[in-house]
Amino acid sequence: MMIVLTGRPSSVAVVSPEVKNRDIVLCLDVSRSMYEYDVEIIKTYRTLARKFDGERLGLVLFDRSPAVIFPLTDDASLINSKLSLIEKALTPPGTLEYFDILSGTAVSNGQGSSLIGDGLASCIGRFDKLDSKRSRSIILGTDNQLAGAPIISLPEAAELAKQKDIRVYGIYPNSNKNREAEAAELKRTMLATSGDYYALRDKNTVPNIVQKIAAQDASRFKGTPRVTRTDQPQLLLYGMLIIIISLIIIDWRLRI
Repeated sequence: MMIVLTGRPSSVAVVSPEVKNRDIVLCLDVSRSMYEYDVEIIKTYRTLARKFDGERLGLVLFDRSPAVIFPLTDDASLINSKLSLIEKALTPPGTLEYFDILSGTAVSNGQGSSLIGDGLASCIGRFDKLDSKRSRSIILGTDNQLAGAPIISLPEAAELAKQKDIRVYGIYPNSNKNREAEAAELKRTMLATSGDYYALRDKNTVPNIVQKIAAQDASRFKGTPRVTRTDQPQLLLYGMLIIIISLIIIDWRLRI
C-alpha cells in the first residue's frame, strides 16, 4: 500500500518539438497599371498574415525602385497595423499619405517604371540570417506589365531566388485576355522557383498559398528530440481503488 501511495505513476515519451523558422516577404508592385488592384492585394496580404502564427513577415513596395515598409518581424500587431495603414493609403482617391508612402518607389534605379525584375530582386535581398536553416518565401503581387528597362529581368530574378532556395508565389490580378503573355511569363517564372501562381480573385488563393508554403517550404523544422515525462495520477487512483476493493473482499471472506 505504501509503495502505491508514494509512487508517481507517469508515462515517458521522446518528442521532437516543432520550431517555426519561416520568413515571408510580401512584395507588391505599386506601378500605375496596378492602381485598381493594389488594395485587393493588400487585403489578401492581411488575410494571409492572420493565417500565419509566429512566422516573420516583411513588406516591400516597388515601382521604379523598392521601398521597405517594414522589415521581417514576428510582431503580429505591427504587421497588421502597417498593412492596415497601407490599405487605407492605397484606397482611392489618392491622399497625401498615399503619395508620401509611394514617394520612395519613384526614385529611378533603372529606366522607366514598373520594373518587375528589379522589384523581385530587392525583395530577395530582404532576407537575413542567411547562415541559419530557414524557410524563405516571397508572395509577389504584380500584373507583370513592364514599362521600362530593368537592371535585372523577371526570369533572372527568379533564377536568383531559386539559387538562394527562395520560393516565389505570384498573385496575378488582371483578367484581360490581351495580357495572356504577361500572365504566362509570370506563371512560368514562379514555377521555376518551385513556387506557384494564383489569380487574385480566386476564392482558393489564400488557403492554397498557406497550404503550399506550409507543405512545400518545409516550414516547420524539428527541434532537438527530448524525453518528456507526464504524470498520470489516474493510475494511482485506480491502483488504490483495486487495493481497497481487494481488502474489502478479503475481510468479507475472513468473516465468513
